[in-house]
Amino acid sequence: MNSKGTIFDVLNARYVAPDQIARTFIAPTQFKTLVKAGNSLLVGARGTGKTTLLKMLKMSAFEAWESPDKEDISRSLNYLTAFIANDRNWSSRVNDFAAQLDDQELQDVARRAVISNQVLRSIIKTASEVFSSGYVFEHLRGNGVNPLEAEINFLGWRESKSSEAKDT
Repeated sequence: MNSKGTIFDVLNARYVAPDQIARTFIAPTQFKTLVKAGNSLLVGARGTGKTTLLKMLKMSAFEAWESPDKEDISRSLNYLTAFIANDRNWSSRVNDFAAQLDDQELQDVARRAVISNQVLRSIIKTASEVFSSGYVFEHLRGNGVNPLEAEINFLGWRESKSSEAKDT
């Protein structure tokens, strides 16, 4: 997107921050199904709300959302999401980058590396958002979990796993 943007950019969820999407979001009936853990397939023409639904799964969007259904839906949210945007242009750029290499095997490695980089950057961004907000601790507390106890249990699990690895 250029720095000035166009009038159409405001109509595309890709260019709107998740918390801004949440301010006007009205959940369709399928949203309750989508938030449940499991696999889902979103299919639809341009502009039908696929990106909006996916962005609403981001913690920052869900946190900003004001709806009577929020508390009920939050019980299904036992995972975090990382939004990884891509489109035909992104795919072309990846392929153009890889095409600079002569060897087909190197091209494949380059494609996987670029895609992995994009995925890892999205995961790191999500982790940063999670730890900089108090939402996770509030969510745990709201579901009857003591966040400090959960962290201690996690650390204990990690320590027991590392000692098991040393013993083998």
